[in-house]
Amino acid sequence: KEQERRSKKEQEREGRRRTQHNNHLQQQHNNETTTQRMPRETKQSFYSVSLEKSKESIDITQKIWQERESCSEIYRQINELKAVKNEINRDRLTQREGINRRNAELQDVANESLRELRKFKEAVSQQLQAKKAHNIQIQQRTEEINEHIRKLEPSS
Repeated sequence: KEQERRSKKEQEREGRRRTQHNNHLQQQHNNETTTQRMPRETKQSFYSVSLEKSKESIDITQKIWQERESCSEIYRQINELKAVKNEINRDRLTQREGINRRNAELQDVANESLRELRKFKEAVSQQLQAKKAHNIQIQQRTEEINEHIRKLEPSS
């Protein structure tokens, strides 16, 4: 994509150079046909003025192209920086997604651990209740035995 863009710009530049060159040749031709009808001194003056104007025009055109190429380089650098920024943002998004996935996995593990702890707590609670009930039965049986022993003992 970048190469296509550069190739297109290069073609545009080449087209403008060709147009500029053709315009310059046309101007020279016009100057020559105009000067054929002029006296010698006027021709020399015309040529020197025309040459100066052509040089100025070429200098200005070259400066314009240098500025355009400089701007193109700046825009290219800006686009490269934007591409780097986009890649950094993609990396951040990928990291965020990874962190979110890992957090979800950890949350699942924590939830499962909590369910297991609740089951364990319920089992321990049931065992404790059974132990208490058993202890109550033992205590009641002990009281019954003690009562029976008292009945069997001779009264004093």
